[in-house]
Amino acid sequence: LTGGIELEALQRIGKALIQAADAVPQPPLKGKAGEKVGAILNFSASSMRDSVLAGLDDDDAGFAGEVRKTIFTWAHIPHRVDARDIARITREVEGPMLLKALAGARGDARTTVDFILGGISSRLAESMREEMEALGKISTKDAEEAMDAVVAAIRRMEAAGDLFLIAPETEEEPDESPAP
Repeated sequence: LTGGIELEALQRIGKALIQAADAVPQPPLKGKAGEKVGAILNFSASSMRDSVLAGLDDDDAGFAGEVRKTIFTWAHIPHRVDARDIARITREVEGPMLLKALAGARGDARTTVDFILGGISSRLAESMREEMEALGKISTKDAEEAMDAVVAAIRRMEAAGDLFLIAPETEEEPDESPAP
């Protein structure tokens, strides 16, 4: 559609669109500073989240603790989700995405896999284990995206009032990295 328009005109149109988009006010994140940083880190890659938290620990351990209390990741599922809610969560997440998250979990992230499979019927858990084996090796990137999708579904359910997360009890939190 832009084949007949000169390059200079397209550039001016593009700049005008960018300026218009920049002029739209963005709603600020609500809450205290620690909650705001935590909300941002909830949607960050685990490597970035770990790096930011390590830097915060060095600069201000108290603030880092506040931030950690607001973060909810794959590693937090066994500690913050009631086992009775697992069946509803597994229905909320698309089957292939859930299987990819479970199959791609490595290291400490396997604790969450065991928790999720322990929260559903043994017959369904065995079926899922077979499907996970059939998937083979899942890339780290795909596994992390799938784990993030499961966490996002839990956050949506919490926001809608469909489930309640258990409040963290101590400063001692699980390793935030999903270790896919």
